[in-house]
Formats: sequence, C-alpha cells, structure tokens
Amino acid sequence: MSRRLSLRKAALAGVGFAALLSVGTAHAQSADTDEIETTADEAQQVDEIVVVGTRGSIARAVGLKRESGTVQDSISALELGMFPDDNVADSLSHITGVSISRTAGGEGQSVSVRGLGPEYTVSTFNGRILATDGAGRDFAYDVLPSDVISGADVIKGAEAANTEGAIGGLINLRSASPFDQRGQHGIIRVEGDRNQMSELDGSKLSAVYSNTFFDDTFGLILGVVSERRDDRSDVAGNDGGWTRNPDPTDESWLWGNAWGGNIDPNGNGELDVEEYGLIGPGQFRVGSILEEKKRTAYTAKLEWRPTDNFRLVVDGLSTKLDSPQVGYQQSFYTLYAPGRWSNMVINDGIVTSFDMANPDP
Repeated sequence: MSRRLSLRKAALAGVGFAALLSVGTAHAQSADTDEIETTADEAQQVDEIVVVGTRGSIARAVGLKRESGTVQDSISALELGMFPDDNVADSLSHITGVSISRTAGGEGQSVSVRGLGPEYTVSTFNGRILATDGAGRDFAYDVLPSDVISGADVIKGAEAANTEGAIGGLINLRSASPFDQRGQHGIIRVEGDRNQMSELDGSKLSAVYSNTFFDDTFGLILGVVSERRDDRSDVAGNDGGWTRNPDPTDESWLWGNAWGGNIDPNGNGELDVEEYGLIGPGQFRVGSILEEKKRTAYTAKLEWRPTDNFRLVVDGLSTKLDSPQVGYQQSFYTLYAPGRWSNMVINDGIVTSFDMANPDP
C-alpha cells in the first residue's frame, strides 16, 4: 500500500513539474513574441536608410550601370562636393578600358577609351558637349576641378539618346542636384600640400551650398573652387643618341657611329676584339620645368519640380586655368674623341664611367 502511494505521489509530482514547465515555456514564447512585435514596430518607424561614404558611392555607381540600356561604367561622388580624386581624369582611370595621359606636373589631362586616342572620345556636361582648348575633340580635364561634379558616366555602346560622334566612348559629367539631398546643406573644404623634394606649396578652397524651398519644389545649388599649386618636374634625356664601335662579327653593325673615332680604352689606336660593339654616351641633358597653376571654377543650378512629371533645370559652369610654364635645361656633349676620355670603366660592353678632360669635342 505504501508502495502504491509513493508511486502515485511521484506521478503527481511529475505532472506538476510538466505543467510548470509548460507554463514557463508559454510565458517565454509570449515574451519573445512581444519582443518581435516591438522590433517590427520600431522597424516600421524608420522612414529611410541612407548609405553614405565609399560604400554609398559604389552602390550608386552599380545602380547606374545596372539600369543603363547600353554598355556603361559610372563613378559617383562620396558626398556633396567630394569626389574620389582631386582630378576627374584620375577618377576615370579606375574604370576598365579607360587610360589617361598626364601633364608635366602629374595631373591627368586627356582620356582615352578602349585603346583609341582622346580625339575619338566625346566629353559632355549634363548631356551638352564641352568646349575644348584645341581643334580636336579631346577635352583637357585638368581645367575642370572634380568638386563641381557629382559623377561621371563612361558610355561604351551606341544609343540613340546619346550625343553622336564618339568612336572610343562618350564621357558624360553630371553636376549635383539640390534634390539629391533635400533641405539645406553646405560644405567647405580647405586643403594644403607641401612637396618636400621641390619645396613648393599648394592650397585649395572649395565650397558648395544646396537648399530646397516651397515644400521641396524649388532647389538651388552653388559651388566655387579656387586652387593654386606650384609644380616642378625634373627631366633627363639622351637626345644625342649613343656612340657605338663597329662589330666585324655582326653583319647588322659593321660600321660604328663614333664621331671622333672608335672608343679606344687602351689608347693603342686600334679596334681590338674586346672593343667590338663597345657602347658609350653621346649627349645627354638634364633640366626642370616649373609650373604655377591657378584654377577657379563656378557652378550653379536652379531646378523646379512642381509635379512628379515635370522638371525645369537651368545650370551653368565656368572654369579657368592659368598654367604658365618655365623650363630650364642643360645639355652635355660627351662625344668620344682621342685623348678626351680617360679612366674608363666598362661593364657588359658599356662605358659606365669616365673622366673628360676637354669639354670641347
């Protein structure tokens, strides 16, 4: 009898524990459900999530490429008035199939698309052809600061809506819109640089102001850039070619081009076997190019959007670049002549060092 009672008590205890466990589980599920509903409510309260910075720039560029009806690559500014590079051409060089040529100071200037020269590339600003500083179509991008544009599209395929005449590609530069970021926004950037090799300084000031009015139906954006930079480019060259002894064992070089006689390290007046095809310098030059760049740019855009189906835009761009250059060069005529060279050092058939007693050849 006592045995049955103990088993029954144990069974009742087990039922009570199960009931308690089920109540606890139901309470936990209720708490989790309330938490999920609260999180959902909070998520519904978020109106818009805007990704900015480098990730936002890449996302916008990918979206433009995806929505394009032809072969196109795009780049986008990081923020208002902030382009990935100081020069538009430098930013375009990151795109596949685009190469650039640079000025003496290292700035990107001309843009080539798909291996064709810059004269086969058409550049536009908001769909309008940009004026060039020469007779060709190639646009000098060093005139245009990157702060005044919000993006650029490199269109490599043909499309009826685009400006005709581009064989290599069409590059369309886009200016920022006040409706990109509604409301009042402004940015001022002050930059400075110091070149430790040339000991030259540079400075740059850029400012952008944007605002929308009348219930976000009218927008205005203004931009200004003022930049001054001094560049120095050191150059060296071998315009006079090389002096080379003849080589009777080489049919392509049976006669040398030495101006004052064959290079004769041992001074015996004869062309020895070890002197066959011996190479020495003919003339070389060194110099520097100094450039003082002063660049200013102004941009403005007025935009009216009274309805979703109507948009009126008036915009303008003015840019100016003063870039006078002064070059200095010194040439050395080191042509070989008997008795002019001494103490010659030869490595692998090339005269790498010598003393020159008479400067007059």
